[in-house]
Amino acid sequence: MSYLLPHLNSGFAVDQAILGEEDRVVVLRFGHDWDPQCMQMDEILASTADQIKNFAVIYLIDTSAVPDFNTMYELYDACTIMFFFRNKHIMVDLGTGNNNKINWAMNDKQEFIDIVETVYRGARKGRGLVVSPKDYSTKYSPAGDAASAWRDAPPAAAAAAAPGGRAAAGGQRRGAGEVLPDGLEDALRTFADSPAAQAAALPGGGGAGAAPPPPRGDITPVDSSDYEFLGLAAEHAAAAKGAGGASSGGAGGSNASSASASTASTASAGGGVDKPCPAGCEANGNCNRAMGRCECAIGWGGPACDVALWPSCRLAANATEMWCGTWHPKSCACVRQCAAVICPGGPNTCERAYDMAGAACFVRGGADGGGNASASAAGASAAGARWDGGSDVPPEDEPGVRWYRGVAADPQAANPEITREAALDIEPGRAEGLRALPLAACPGRCSLRGGCVAHKAGPHTAPHCLCHYGYAGPACELEDAGGGQQRVCWNNCQGRGTCRRGFCHCEAGWWGRDCSTRAAFAAHSARRVVHKLRVYVYDLPWQVAYQPEYHLGWRDHDQIYMAWQVFGERFMNDTVVRTDNPWEANMFYIPALTYAYSSNLGDTLAHARRVVRYVAATWPFFNRTKGLDHFMWLTNDRGACAWPGEAEPALANIIKVVHFGWHHPGQAMPEGWTAPLPNKHWGCFHPSRDIVATPYFLGQAETAAAAHGLGGAKPAFVPESVPPRLLFFAGGIRHGEPDYSNGVRQALHTMFGKGQHPNVTIHEGGLPDYVGMIRSSKFCVAPSGHGWGIRLAQYMLLGCVPVIIQDGTYQAWEDLLPYSEFSIRFPASRLPHIADLLAAVPDADVAALRAGVAKYWRAFVWPAPARGPAAPDVRGLAYDYMIASLAARLQRLNARHFHPLLPRPRVQPATSTPPARRAAAANRRCSHSRCWMPAQRAAWTTPSKALAAAALIGFALSRLLPARHLEHQQHQQHQQQRADGPAALIAALDAEAARSTARYWSGEEEEREQQQHAGGDVETLSVDLASGAVAVSRAPALGRGGEEVLALVGAFVFKAGTVLAAITRAEQVAVLYGQPVFRVAATRLITPAAPFDAGERRLLSYLSDALNPVGSGRGLYFAYHLDLTLSAQALADVLSSPAGAGRSIAGRADRRFFWNRVMAAPLLEAGGDAFVLPMIVGSVGQLPGVEAAAHGAAVTLTVTLIARRALDRAGTRHWRRGADAQGHAANFVESEQLITLDGGRVVASYVQVRGSIPLLWSQTPNIRYKPTTRLVDGPPSAAAFDAHADTLLARYKGVACINLVNQHGSEGALEAAFAAQARRYASGVSAALTYTAFDFHQECGATNYGRLSVLWGKVQPEFARFGQFVAGTPTTRRQEGVFRTNCIDCLDRTNVVQGLLARHALEGLLATLGVLAPGEALGDALPELERAYKGLWADHGDAISRQYAGTGALKSGFTRTGRRTWGGLADDGAKSVARYYLNNFQDGHKQDALDLISGAYRVKRDVRLRFQRQASPLLPILAALAALGYALASLRAAADGRLGAPPRGGGGGGLAALGAHVAAPLLLAVGLLALVRRHGPALVDRPQLCPALAQTAAVAAAAAAK
Repeated sequence: MSYLLPHLNSGFAVDQAILGEEDRVVVLRFGHDWDPQCMQMDEILASTADQIKNFAVIYLIDTSAVPDFNTMYELYDACTIMFFFRNKHIMVDLGTGNNNKINWAMNDKQEFIDIVETVYRGARKGRGLVVSPKDYSTKYSPAGDAASAWRDAPPAAAAAAAPGGRAAAGGQRRGAGEVLPDGLEDALRTFADSPAAQAAALPGGGGAGAAPPPPRGDITPVDSSDYEFLGLAAEHAAAAKGAGGASSGGAGGSNASSASASTASTASAGGGVDKPCPAGCEANGNCNRAMGRCECAIGWGGPACDVALWPSCRLAANATEMWCGTWHPKSCACVRQCAAVICPGGPNTCERAYDMAGAACFVRGGADGGGNASASAAGASAAGARWDGGSDVPPEDEPGVRWYRGVAADPQAANPEITREAALDIEPGRAEGLRALPLAACPGRCSLRGGCVAHKAGPHTAPHCLCHYGYAGPACELEDAGGGQQRVCWNNCQGRGTCRRGFCHCEAGWWGRDCSTRAAFAAHSARRVVHKLRVYVYDLPWQVAYQPEYHLGWRDHDQIYMAWQVFGERFMNDTVVRTDNPWEANMFYIPALTYAYSSNLGDTLAHARRVVRYVAATWPFFNRTKGLDHFMWLTNDRGACAWPGEAEPALANIIKVVHFGWHHPGQAMPEGWTAPLPNKHWGCFHPSRDIVATPYFLGQAETAAAAHGLGGAKPAFVPESVPPRLLFFAGGIRHGEPDYSNGVRQALHTMFGKGQHPNVTIHEGGLPDYVGMIRSSKFCVAPSGHGWGIRLAQYMLLGCVPVIIQDGTYQAWEDLLPYSEFSIRFPASRLPHIADLLAAVPDADVAALRAGVAKYWRAFVWPAPARGPAAPDVRGLAYDYMIASLAARLQRLNARHFHPLLPRPRVQPATSTPPARRAAAANRRCSHSRCWMPAQRAAWTTPSKALAAAALIGFALSRLLPARHLEHQQHQQHQQQRADGPAALIAALDAEAARSTARYWSGEEEEREQQQHAGGDVETLSVDLASGAVAVSRAPALGRGGEEVLALVGAFVFKAGTVLAAITRAEQVAVLYGQPVFRVAATRLITPAAPFDAGERRLLSYLSDALNPVGSGRGLYFAYHLDLTLSAQALADVLSSPAGAGRSIAGRADRRFFWNRVMAAPLLEAGGDAFVLPMIVGSVGQLPGVEAAAHGAAVTLTVTLIARRALDRAGTRHWRRGADAQGHAANFVESEQLITLDGGRVVASYVQVRGSIPLLWSQTPNIRYKPTTRLVDGPPSAAAFDAHADTLLARYKGVACINLVNQHGSEGALEAAFAAQARRYASGVSAALTYTAFDFHQECGATNYGRLSVLWGKVQPEFARFGQFVAGTPTTRRQEGVFRTNCIDCLDRTNVVQGLLARHALEGLLATLGVLAPGEALGDALPELERAYKGLWADHGDAISRQYAGTGALKSGFTRTGRRTWGGLADDGAKSVARYYLNNFQDGHKQDALDLISGAYRVKRDVRLRFQRQASPLLPILAALAALGYALASLRAAADGRLGAPPRGGGGGGLAALGAHVAAPLLLAVGLLALVRRHGPALVDRPQLCPALAQTAAVAAAAAAK
């Protein structure tokens, strides 16, 4: 049945089919028509095509004829169905685990229709993933994979099907009634929506059967001896062996003690083969059958977990638990045994701050403290070891006990002996401190799970138990418990085990951190999932990472650092994201428990390095991507600040989940930081890799419930109300510690701590009504602490608008949350003005910010803990944001744009011959340089034509451009002048002019040049048009004859050869700094002799049009010895520096406006800088020698107006809108007003810029007068805006945005988005960017342009602050910022406002010179100059408008005359009609020409171009007009009685005639026009080279992938 369906026979056709459908789902079937499975599927497709044609279209693609997508979409199945909508791949959750495609043949038509309809409905709502109406997991998924069946099932089904009947507690799919905040749902599925992310797999990834990479890469291999002291030598050797042979044996290996293990191997739930563990393993451990390793309880080691590592630490002979805490006195033997594990290299290597030298210990039997009475950990064992009395405090009457202060590293060294009282005083210096007692003094001997203590004085002197970590109760009788909401064992071991101090001792057959694993998977048992986040968590032995105790109890485990544990519990229950099969995982979690080893201020690096070494040596996955797909939590105060950069790529690459997002690339550490920052590239945080997570703190659920009125309570936080207090902060200040909060808290306390401001409260320490004070304040300061601070999360829960003062610090979920909607940011430099700035915020804006707090507070709340007192369910979303952040990182990994360590495709050169040798070979083919002579050139036939033409151009340029020795001389002059700074501009430019030899050459001048170079060589450029070889050499000068050109635009490489573009005619339009400026009037393409195919002939026509002065290449300007790409201020900066002055003009050009930079690249790469002239596209207009005299002062000035159009994102009006992911804005133009006075001795420059609204939005032509505006908001637009703003600020220092669009309708949505991004950027990144909105049409209407004074009043402060550049006067002034003006097109309204600002700049300059009185208007004193000046600005706007929209600017009548007239309105109407026609029916070809010359499209020699024929609306439009004309003529004839007499007996015939001759043609005309409108997108002239650049979805996907 395939012959009944349309086929797509090329990759280009597939792309166009996807791009061309705006309102229907595109269903693509990949496979072969002859394949039986495809034949069955094609029957379903053919039989349903007509039924779904209104919302879907079906195409077939032969994967052999069109292999372009086989790798991209992993088309390994015989037949595959995929769905697309508006250039976006739509995923379908079919229950099979593969959401990307249908890879089986369906046999039910209705089921297929239901799926397509579901896809259509979901895609129309913007969803990238939809759920199939039917679950196909059991019918079509492979049988036997029980684990996959219950893991991928919906939550209810998963709970029922889970092994053991476990019901997942969280992390599953949300119910239908739950609604996520704006943006989070998109973020959670962003990696599924991106075609770029879907197209690529993780680096190093393999399909089925691919060999795994070697397990060791840049990580130092771990020798088993490294783990001898842990009792892990045998386990590690087996694991490393298993990892090394994973391709045949799986993820793990057999245990070294297999002789004592059970020999039976059974099939696991995962379809793999279980690996046995040693006999007796489960007495003190769990058998990990995937690794074949016994995972021991804390304190136990050995292959079967039968070796007690700390036997002397027991509290009784029958005790099974052993503790190493040093706070309570222990046996000296216990301290030494613990030190063997915790301090493997001596006291200086102790982890967890273990104080082996300061611990109080005792020795029974009278031995000294040197170690004679203790055994080493290596020699201790549980079985048969002599009981030495353990570590219970000896009773006072026990004889022979000696007490010591710690143990020495040297076993023979003696330790200081102390008294019993001193040893038992565990809190010396405190009158009511604790004192240690024997266990017999406490209830139940504390169940051998704690220490017995009593207060030395006070009301609580009775003995009581201080329980060890993991136990609670009066006698420590409660397991897996603690005070408050402490969690010890994750998820209560899922009810399948016993909690032993944080270790889940599981029932037989289960293992893992929370006893949730029972399936073992063989190597390559699954293909790695690409598009769906699947995370595997490593099971680490306690010797590598565990939650220890420093002393006793919970005191060393502050809850605010425990977000990693809350996440871990929820994650272990998340059957959607978590996977037990590491081979299908695309992200890996390393539960390193770093906080347990560093506390809040310690260093996590040493422990993390050790963990990573173990992971890399034990499993094969880390080295597969060098750790790029692994993440680790670092919740300590300063996160990853101590971590190295590229020096240790394995550590640098890991995704670090932190609370402290300080990012200062290349800058020094903050004041007061004593530890150096090893990573100078990104400080403590890499924004595109690492994640800032919100912290967890006790009682957050209760706090949120009370504030927001959950559970029926009255809310304490009412967003609509505005609290009375302006600003509040209470907490630690710490004067004298500059590293604490980087001085912010101290500065605030100094300013306001003594009540200096009546409405600001800054208090040191706590307050009784701390919560009430927060609720009664508008703003609350959120500073940092030693690192991160918790107050941002607190304020969000309590309902106070956070004022974030943390320079360079990213906050929690900042890539997902719109912080500008609920917070304010201030740089620390603005602290002196903070009260005034906050007081100026209107109450309406405060209410809007409080509404934002109410909207997004759940993002800062973690789910309720699994244990502890019942807490209200506030449905915290912090876990969801964490998963969304991981999904975003997965997308970057899939797109291969995440880090330079990822493998990149390598492009091999076409030939290995060096350029110099290739040029020499080309010369030999041409009989050396003789072929360059005129007699040889005249033939113009042989292959030497290429070199002859190039050499001819080279000769002309060698005369027209300066020799390099002159540049060297000029460089010396600039070195002498550089100290003068910008004031040296005039002298430097005079020197530039001194080396000018460029003029239109007369015959006499040419003859002199010939004589000058007679007998000598000149610098010559040669280009082989056939091979593309370019060389610059010294060669004899060419003789007379041949064709002269004025300049070389550049070279363009096609498959047929290289095409040279040259300028053959130009017109001088201005003189700047004594240098003539030319406008290109004619160009010529010099082509190779080889024939061009049809596709390249089309490209050649595009290139010709792009350089055609009356086509797409209008407005091309150049100068021989002057860089037109640089403004006067920029040029002064360049010429005043030796580095800049020493470069060629092309080498120092501003690449933004270097219009021919792509074509010049081959010449520049060959060293042909002297032959390249940077050209600009835009406008150069000049009013030369204008006399301005008034008030007794007179000057002669020359006004020059220059427009420089940016090459990046160059295009036409509707095909290039908004910005791209790199921040390049469409129609970006720099306008410079240049005033020269007194013969050029004084130069004044005023620069403005314009550009499309720098967000991701589009208006694709569709024949309608106003195409639909599509805006992609959120993080992609924010990233584009930030990139654009960063570029502007780096170039101009300050930017004042003026937005002139309508503030309602589609333009209103753009204005709101622009304003939000500008506010966010100004408050969080740089206050050097400001934003002003002015609804031009609303304010000025059609003729009331006097209202522009309102705008001038708003921007006047920035205008005065920015100033203008003035050089050549006693005091040089600089321009410190620019106005960035835009309307929807950045043409008409923009030109009016830019002219207004420029006129004020001119008036200010003339007032300074005394020509105008202060405040005097230009037209009042110098009306002739004003008239000419207005005409100059009108021409300026018309030129920019013609290049972008095809016609002159609207409202140019006002710009020329200063008045809005009816004639001007009529002219605007005619231009609007012309624009409509050009934008819809001609701009596609023009856009292709611009894409070619700008480099947006790159010619590929191995790709054959095919251009699609486009339908034309001409015929239906002409037919409609003819029908309309006929109807009007018939109507007039009827009015005159000439339509025909009515039949005898009635008037019905007249009506019939009217119907036939009037109504029917009218209906025909209306129908034809409706048809044209319906099919508008297919009838417009569309660009074919880079069509996706005009599509918002494609731009957003590219932005997210990069």
